[in-house]
Amino acid sequence: MEKNNGLEKKLQEILTAGDFDRLHPFKEGDAWKSMTSRERDLLGILFLTQGEAQFKKGETSAHNSFELAARISPQNPHVFYRQAVAYAEQEYNAPALLSAIQALQVAVTLSPRFFEAWCLWGKVAMHLGNLHQDSSYFQEAYDKFTEAQHHSSTVSSEVFSGLYWQWGRCSYFSGKLSGEACDFRLALDKYRQAAELGLQDADFWNDYGDAVMELGDLIGKMELLFEATELYRKSTVQSPGHYKAWLNLACNCQRLFEYSHEEDYFHAAHEGFEQALELNPEDGILWFNWAQLFANAGKIKWDLEKLQISFEKFAKADQYEPNHPLILSHWGEVEMLYGAFEEKLELLRAAEAKFLKSLQLEPDSAHLWYMYGCCLNELGCYFEDERYYWQAIEKLRYGLTLNESDPLIWYALSLAHFAIGDLNDDMTMIEKSITYCCRVMEFGGALSSQFWNDWGISYMKLAEITHDRSLVEMALEKFAMALSPHEEDLTHETLEPEWLYNYGCALDLLGDFTGNAQEYERAIESFTKALEVDPTYQHARFNLALAYSHLGEVTSEIDFFFKSLEQFELLLREDNEDEMAWNECGVTLLNLAILVYDPTHPEKSSKLYALAENKISHAIALGCTQAFYSLAGLYSLMGNYPASVHYLERSETAGVLPHIEDLMNDEWLENVRATQLFLSFIAHLTNKYGKGK
Repeated sequence: MEKNNGLEKKLQEILTAGDFDRLHPFKEGDAWKSMTSRERDLLGILFLTQGEAQFKKGETSAHNSFELAARISPQNPHVFYRQAVAYAEQEYNAPALLSAIQALQVAVTLSPRFFEAWCLWGKVAMHLGNLHQDSSYFQEAYDKFTEAQHHSSTVSSEVFSGLYWQWGRCSYFSGKLSGEACDFRLALDKYRQAAELGLQDADFWNDYGDAVMELGDLIGKMELLFEATELYRKSTVQSPGHYKAWLNLACNCQRLFEYSHEEDYFHAAHEGFEQALELNPEDGILWFNWAQLFANAGKIKWDLEKLQISFEKFAKADQYEPNHPLILSHWGEVEMLYGAFEEKLELLRAAEAKFLKSLQLEPDSAHLWYMYGCCLNELGCYFEDERYYWQAIEKLRYGLTLNESDPLIWYALSLAHFAIGDLNDDMTMIEKSITYCCRVMEFGGALSSQFWNDWGISYMKLAEITHDRSLVEMALEKFAMALSPHEEDLTHETLEPEWLYNYGCALDLLGDFTGNAQEYERAIESFTKALEVDPTYQHARFNLALAYSHLGEVTSEIDFFFKSLEQFELLLREDNEDEMAWNECGVTLLNLAILVYDPTHPEKSSKLYALAENKISHAIALGCTQAFYSLAGLYSLMGNYPASVHYLERSETAGVLPHIEDLMNDEWLENVRATQLFLSFIAHLTNKYGKGK
């Protein structure tokens, strides 16, 4: 007994001093045979402790020490549990984690009610699930946490709350992998139970916030994002130096801003990024998200100053995460939008360079090929050069080989084909554009108002080429879809005047087909609303003036012509060199002159003819070739037939003369058609163009 007490004392001294070199004589099995179970347990703990020290230093001999500990004390579950703890600390090392599970299997076999061992097994399986992105490991972890709960009757509420925390993390990671809302709801259930047990930990509140935010994002419930905000705030209050909590708070407020467009959330996100910056100023992810905040704010309000600030933050993100495709592509996107809006070629070229660099780094990204195609589309628009559109089509088609079901690529292809068709009046290209819009729908594209608007424009352009009324009606259907989500927007914050303008143009065109005053009245309403949204929208004012004039023609009401002239006057006050406005103003005066003609008082019409002649002649002086034909009609009505034919000839030379059939049916040319001069001109056209003119 005295001898044994001496050995136990010696082993205890080695443990206290950490003098593991003195363990060398005990490495062989013969040294253990005569030991009591208590001495063997103590020796096992010694080798285990040595192994833990070696493991922390990265020494491979740690495994030998652990193996010796297991052989010396094979019935002690705590020896195996502590081995597992050491292995589990290397959460990114798969072999170490598997070794931890092997040790835990022995520990719970020796002690089936070993609560801590079941908990650790769940954590280790969770780490393996994250490493391998394998849902089976998360299921294994869930099962082990469930088993731990069965053996928790003697643990404190503080320890029990920790179990629920880890259990919640397991379901959260499973949800990140599966994308299923049910997994996130399971996570929230466990987090709530942990909170009810009084868990107070900054990391816990941050993890809880992550799960709430992910679910809110997934199912589109802002209420959950509000809850996540409060959870992240709890984390920052409990630990003001908690970088991830500040970053997550900022990103969550960023999401709320993108959903609601409310400035308060923009400022809250901005302040959160500033706080995070003080703790970690060199995190490229922080700078990237901050840049995205300003970029999205700039796009929502079309605030060029915010877009420029986003450039600075993207540059910082690139500084700390150089040549990252995600950063480069988003940076390039904002430069592209800014460059397109402001017609700044240097920004379009800078965006193009970033997309090309991103593609060098990630050539198999369909989204990057989409962005590059969009940039080429914008360059085509800038230069009015179809070669860029053809290049865009080539890049976008390559993107489809990588992801044929990407609706964004089909949308960009539609825009490229429409642009070529619009430049060349090519009906085939516009028909392809419409077909590609159908593919966008087929692949479940996010059908934005802008998409419906662009689709409507394709139909309207095709209607103008083919003179097909049904195509105008299709265009109207698409424009109505663009406007429908914004009907309740009394502030006009989400309403683009372009959508109202195009809707009005389609209604005006339908009125030309039907001769129905109601279509013109609806067009006037749409143009008027567009001007309410943007009083400087001159295209809307021009077409409002035309719609009033057209309504005056079909109703024979003088007031509508005066309203048309009033709009032209406002337009020319803003831009005195608008040649088309001068011409159409003259045409409106001419229509008014016809309407008020009174044989007993011809001077009324004569004054209006003179005013019309002055306006149209001024349009010609400014370079408006369409005004040649207007003047030809005017002179026919005034009885100046040589002048009328002269301007018909000038219309032909300028390439703006209507078809012969239209000439033979134009009411304004009725007088001149009876003259030999006109008949000779028609004979000339027939000889020159045949039936083609």
